[in-house]
Amino acid sequence: MMRQCAHTFDVKSRHMRTHLLTLATALSFNAAITKAQEIPGEVPGDTGWILYGTDTLILVRAAEGNVWLQQNLGSTAVASVANVSTSYGYLYQWGRWDDGHQLRTSATTQVTVLPMNDPSGLGTGSPLFFTGTDALHWWSGGAGTDSWQGTVANAANGIDPCSVLGPDWQLPTRTEWVDVLAAEGITGLSSGLASNLRLPPAGSRLALTGTLINEGLYGNYWSSTPSGIYAKDLTIGDGFANPDDDAYRGYGMSCRCLNKNLHTGLREPSSTDLSLYPNPSTGTFRLHCAEKVLRICVLDATGRAVAMIPVNAMTATVALPDLAAGLHIVRVETEGSVRHVALVIAD
Repeated sequence: MMRQCAHTFDVKSRHMRTHLLTLATALSFNAAITKAQEIPGEVPGDTGWILYGTDTLILVRAAEGNVWLQQNLGSTAVASVANVSTSYGYLYQWGRWDDGHQLRTSATTQVTVLPMNDPSGLGTGSPLFFTGTDALHWWSGGAGTDSWQGTVANAANGIDPCSVLGPDWQLPTRTEWVDVLAAEGITGLSSGLASNLRLPPAGSRLALTGTLINEGLYGNYWSSTPSGIYAKDLTIGDGFANPDDDAYRGYGMSCRCLNKNLHTGLREPSSTDLSLYPNPSTGTFRLHCAEKVLRICVLDATGRAVAMIPVNAMTATVALPDLAAGLHIVRVETEGSVRHVALVIAD
């Protein structure tokens, strides 16, 4: 249930009014979003939502008990039939993140332009889809000990694109794909579309040329599991679903995200349990909660975590002078609850 939330501000400048209008717009969207997510209930098929930049993505409780995105990263709709392109979303190369390369029509270039052919060679990212040859393609010198997790890129690890959704969001491992396929009874394209996950055949991009293939015919979904110089993916088509496929890391494939720690037993406290002031703020604010706060996480308007602060107290003063002006979301985690509060940073 989305709730209307009333706020009273002392508006003293034109710049302040601009940011209050931004906040009002955000809070009025879909009957006033005052949280960054709505956790699905515990019954398989129960749905919720989460903010992803300016988009609202649908969440679902799958039959194995975990919460998954019910749509692909980058899509604007949940799949209902195979040929709805709005449900297809982005296509990521293994080990890469939201830097523009994942767009289905992103430009290509040879991987030889990189100083290092692994995530460490990308710097903060590149909008280019890297292509190559059978002998030399994206991250072709990888090892079975590589990983795709967390928020730090190096020679052996890529940034998990699901991390933009917040703490505990991750790409599924090969084992987690196996488990959810069995629990949902997914054996092919038809059952995948009819399942709680609603898996569309978004196709893929070839590792060697970047050419888009099999759109509307097959779905290719990355796992975070390496397999020697390759990586494991779920390939799903008419009459089959194979979570053990080995693919070049340079392929562009769909990404789904899951969270194994979202349960409705973590209640959302009432507004009287939590206060954050001043709001708007110049970057310093005081937080008080009726429960002991373990930590807070500040998300910017794109949904990216920009600060993580351990608290371990009921009251804390937080100073973040470098926060950009505009709307932010403060995630407050206690021993028994999770709460999200809108925060405006004024000029």
